[in-house]
Amino acid sequence: MEAAVPKVSQAPRRYLYELAAAIALYMAALFGRVHLVAYTGDPALKAAILLSPILGIMLVVLAVYRFYRRVDEFFRLRMLKVGAISGGITAAAAASWSFLEDVGAPPLTNFGALMVFAGIASLTAFLYRVEDAVSEHRIGRIGRGISWISAFAASGAGLWLAVASTMGLPWVLPLGVLIVAAGALVVMSLGIGPSMGPV
Repeated sequence: MEAAVPKVSQAPRRYLYELAAAIALYMAALFGRVHLVAYTGDPALKAAILLSPILGIMLVVLAVYRFYRRVDEFFRLRMLKVGAISGGITAAAAASWSFLEDVGAPPLTNFGALMVFAGIASLTAFLYRVEDAVSEHRIGRIGRGISWISAFAASGAGLWLAVASTMGLPWVLPLGVLIVAAGALVVMSLGIGPSMGPV
C-alpha cells in the first residue's frame, strides 16, 4: 500500500516545520560543539562533534528540496528564479570582493558568502510575495509596514553578519535580529501571497 502523498496546500506548513527543526539543530550543533569538544579526548569523536553543524546544513537543503517537490510548476519556477537571482548576485559580489581585497579589504569567508546568498534569496523571495499580494490587493497597510521593516532588518543583519565574519566584529546581536526578522518574514509571507508557500 502506497503512502499518502501530502496535499500541495500543506507544503508551506510542512516546509516551515522542517526548516525550523533543521535550523534549530544547526544552531545547537554550532554553539554546543565548542563546549562538547572540551570533554572528549577521542580524535574520532572530536572530529564528529566539530563537523556536526554540517548535518543541520544538509537538513536545510533537504527541507528546501522536499518543498520544491511538493509544490506546483508555478512555485517551482519561482524558486528557480529566486535561486538564479541570488546565485548571480552572490557570484558577482564574491568576484568583486576579490578586487576589494587588493586594496586592503579583509577576505570574504565561506560563511560570509553563504549569509550574502541567504539574505538575498530571502529578500528576493519576499519581494516576489509582496508583488503578488499588492497586485491582488491582498495586503494591508500594517502588514506591509511590518513586512518591509522585517525585510530591511533581515537583510541588514545578514549583511552585518557577512561583514562581521570577515572582520572579526561582534555578531551575536545581529544574529538574534536576523532570526527574529526572518521569523517575522516567514509568518508574514505565509499570509500575504498566493495561497501556496513561503516563496
